[in-house]
Amino acid sequence: MTFRLDKSLYSVVVAVLGLFSFCSSQMVFCDIRNDYKRCMERKAFLEKEIKIRNKNISESRTLGLALKKSIDQKSKEISCAENKLEATRDSISQIQDDIEKLEA
Repeated sequence: MTFRLDKSLYSVVVAVLGLFSFCSSQMVFCDIRNDYKRCMERKAFLEKEIKIRNKNISESRTLGLALKKSIDQKSKEISCAENKLEATRDSISQIQDDIEKLEA
């Protein structure tokens, strides 16, 4: 016994298989498109984060330079004060020597 499909049934089977194939292709395409969209959204988010962090780094660097300048200035002031203190001690020592000589 041979089984023969008539042309209309054959056409329906081919159409259904073609539709199934098309639908599965569309689903894969949609998945790829959704994955791409998520990747692009993630990329945009990360680029924004990088921009914020770079700004924070720049601000921190600027603050660090300002603090270093302030520390350098204070170090100079301390050095100057130490020099004046040493000169004052030397002067006091000289005056004490002069007093001792006058008392003698």
